[in-house]
Amino acid sequence: MKYIISILIIQLFSFSLLAQDYDFTVSESKMVLGGGLNNTLSVKIYESNEKDIIKDWKNILKKNDAKVDIGKEIVANNVLLKDLSDLPFNCFSSLKSLEKDVYQLNVCVYLGGNYLSFNEHPAKYKVFADFLSEFAKATSIQSLDNLVKMAKQELSKKESDLAKLKDTKDKLESEIAGWKKDIQKAEDDIEINIIEQEDKKNEVQVAKEVLKKEKGKLDQVKKSK
Repeated sequence: MKYIISILIIQLFSFSLLAQDYDFTVSESKMVLGGGLNNTLSVKIYESNEKDIIKDWKNILKKNDAKVDIGKEIVANNVLLKDLSDLPFNCFSSLKSLEKDVYQLNVCVYLGGNYLSFNEHPAKYKVFADFLSEFAKATSIQSLDNLVKMAKQELSKKESDLAKLKDTKDKLESEIAGWKKDIQKAEDDIEINIIEQEDKKNEVQVAKEVLKKEKGKLDQVKKSK
């Protein structure tokens, strides 16, 4: 029964993995971010956690020359993304949990005077949307890669445990086989012992008769004149 339940759990887990829909498309909306209701780009990040996402997002911003402060929002000043512009910009980010291991990264980009939007800056919007999408995908891949490594380690441990159990079983079976041989030999020895006891009983009886006979002779000699 436990074996059947384990198989069902594995099948359901495998199905849930295959059924997961990973979408790194960047969406655009108005959000309260950066000190007001501003145009914001959003993307989903999968199979990760808040701490790692914030750390990775901070690192990639710093790689692009930004000075990053983390509070209620992630504030990055003087970001220089050369594919977008030769001039630095500021961006404000927040992270929202959507469901288990799925987060939404929201970013509004202040270009100096206005915020990045598809209608006003189509070329720059595409560059930053691609940058955001690539970050989300790379972060998700890294998280899944770590999960795969952990799963491999767990599988290796379980396989090692299984091998040890098999070795223990083989050892016990070998010992049992040896014990069976010893038991069979002991049983054969018992049968031989029973036969030898019967022979020895006969010898004892003969010895008793000899003793009785010799004692009779001795008594007879003692009584003679």
